[in-house]
Amino acid sequence: MGWSDSAGVSVKYVVEGEGTSLVLIHEMGGSRHSWRPFVERLPMGLRALRYDLRGAGDSEKVRAPFTMDDHVTDLEAVLADAEQAGPHVVVGCAAGAGIALRYAEKHPENTLGVVLCSPALSVSAERQKYIADRAALCAAEGMRAVAEDTLSRSYPAVVRRDVAVYENYRGNFMAQDPVGFGLINMAFAHASAFAGSAVLELGSRVQCPCLVLAGKHDGLRPEAEVRKVADRIPGARFAVIDSAHVPGTQAPEELAAFITEFVHQCEAKR
Repeated sequence: MGWSDSAGVSVKYVVEGEGTSLVLIHEMGGSRHSWRPFVERLPMGLRALRYDLRGAGDSEKVRAPFTMDDHVTDLEAVLADAEQAGPHVVVGCAAGAGIALRYAEKHPENTLGVVLCSPALSVSAERQKYIADRAALCAAEGMRAVAEDTLSRSYPAVVRRDVAVYENYRGNFMAQDPVGFGLINMAFAHASAFAGSAVLELGSRVQCPCLVLAGKHDGLRPEAEVRKVADRIPGARFAVIDSAHVPGTQAPEELAAFITEFVHQCEAKR
C-alpha cells in the first residue's frame, strides 16, 4: 500500500500478490475497493495493483477539471512510483476501460493484454446531459441525492446476491467526495478522444490480446452494445458473465476465472 505523487496528484494504490502483473482501473462512482472481492479470488502467480482514480476513494480530492488523458498520466505515475515493472495485463471497468485502452496504445511494449469489463467508451447526447445533470446534483446536494438512481442502474437488485457485499459497495459510493465524483463524470462526458467512433478506432489500434466482457444484467452497457466494441478490436474475445456493470464486485469468482485463463493465454503468446 502506498501513495503516488509524482504526477502532481496524490493517488492511493495497493499491490497484492506475486507474479504476472494485473493493473485494475475502477468505474465511475467506485474505488479500488470495487476490485477487492475479485482480488481475493485470484490464484497464486498473479500480482494485482489497484488504485483510486484522482477525485475518488482515498486519492486527492482535486477541484480543477481534468481529462481522461490526465487519468492515463496518473496511471503512468502510479506504476513508476510503485516500481511495478511490466508487461501488464490492464483491466478497466466501465469508463476505466477507456483509460486501459489509451494506456495500451501509448505503451504497447509494456502491455501484455487488455480486459474491458462493461466498457463505457462513448457518450450519446442524451447520456451526456444525464451525466452533467448528475454531476451538478451531487455537487450541490451530496452523494445521497444521486445514489438511488445511479445504483439502480449499475447495481440492480438481481445482482445483490450478498447483502453485505452490496451494502459495502453502497457505503463506499456514499463516502465519495461529491465534487470529485462530478469532475470524474465530466472528464468522461467531455473526453472527445473517447467519444463516438474515435475510441473504437483507438481499440482497433491496440495490437495486444483483448478480452471484452459484458454483464448479463447490465442496463447501462447491454450485451449487444458491448459486442459491437469487441467486433471493432482485431482478434478480441467476447464473453458474457453473470453480473451487471461492476463485475469485480458482482461476479468476482467468474471474473477471476476468465481473467486467469486470459493471462495464461497472453503469457503463452509472449
